[in-house]
Amino acid sequence: MDENKIIIKDRELLKLIEVFMGYADGYLSEIITWNDLMPVVERICKTDMKYMFDFNICVDLTEVRISEETTLPNESGRDFEMIANTVKVNNPLEAVWLAVVEFIKWYNEYRTFKTKN
Repeated sequence: MDENKIIIKDRELLKLIEVFMGYADGYLSEIITWNDLMPVVERICKTDMKYMFDFNICVDLTEVRISEETTLPNESGRDFEMIANTVKVNNPLEAVWLAVVEFIKWYNEYRTFKTKN
């Protein structure tokens, strides 16, 4: 497979993004391209969280790290700073995919925590 496509076999991860984006169930296929992922990145940049922390994705050819400067605890006690350790990846698209998925998981947990309090 070329570096502009990745195959995601976990339907739950695809559904996570579909819900976040307001897409219909089944909108995303298991083959993800930059065209699928960049609107999600743009949506993340427009969340209500953008003024609360710096969201940094550090990508090289083999690793991705996600970090932030302000910690915002959620119900599980997991801080955004801790959501992703350095992860080995095959290409930049996979790195961004992993960062997007981890951000959405954290965002959903934080939103749930915020609405309970």
